Amino acid sequence: MLDFSHLDFSDLLRKNKINRIGAKLMGVDTNASTKNKLKVDYVFTDAENQLLTNKFLELKCNPYEDYTSFRSEIENIVENDVEIEDIVKKIKAAGNRIWKEEPYLYLQNCPIDKDVPILTMNHQFNQKGSLKTYVGEGFLQFYAQVMEMPAIGYINVNDGDVFQDIYPMKSLSETQSQKALVALGFHKDLANHFVRPDFVNMLSMRAYEGNQIFTTFVKNIDLIQKLDPSDLNLMRQELFYTPLMIYRLMVIVLN
Repeated sequence: MLDFSHLDFSDLLRKNKINRIGAKLMGVDTNASTKNKLKVDYVFTDAENQLLTNKFLELKCNPYEDYTSFRSEIENIVENDVEIEDIVKKIKAAGNRIWKEEPYLYLQNCPIDKDVPILTMNHQFNQKGSLKTYVGEGFLQFYAQVMEMPAIGYINVNDGDVFQDIYPMKSLSETQSQKALVALGFHKDLANHFVRPDFVNMLSMRAYEGNQIFTTFVKNIDLIQKLDPSDLNLMRQELFYTPLMIYRLMVIVLN
């Protein structure tokens, strides 16, 4: 995905060229995921859901206080627990694809915590201290381990937490961030950062059925096919500037 909302160019000629490229990209069918809903890759059975839930309810470590130990607990489950071997194989089979052609994996009936406290729009970081179970975090880490996706945390974002809440916060409600109440512009997550995640894994914990919130995305391969060689050459040049709105990011990679 490309973000054309923040561009800075050295001369008008180049800017006009970029506008021409932008017009070409606008020809990509950004409503494809709405008209042709994402196919579900795998639905956990209720028995599989309960089995995983029980495993994650037994976790002893708090991922917000000792992520390394929490990750080790999940590693032990993935590598040594014979009860979940079949589930691991099914997830790997579902994810067997050419990612640039199918850059997503859609799982349903995933395990989540039974009682999830409702966050307020203030001081959300402190509210995580009230959590008693970490089923959701356990599943996200479990999936990352199975798919061999290393987790990344940014030390000056929520104190380096690997697991983030996509939930509105009053102080950031007007920003282009996961805490916003406004519509987000077309963007690519952390595309300009020197340490960026290969995948963003999201787990839906709670959703009001009356809401209709849609996420539109475009595959890079579809965008590239819309551009001719001269356009692609121009886009590889250092002409683009995307400011970091909120954070000057310092990074720790949690391997």
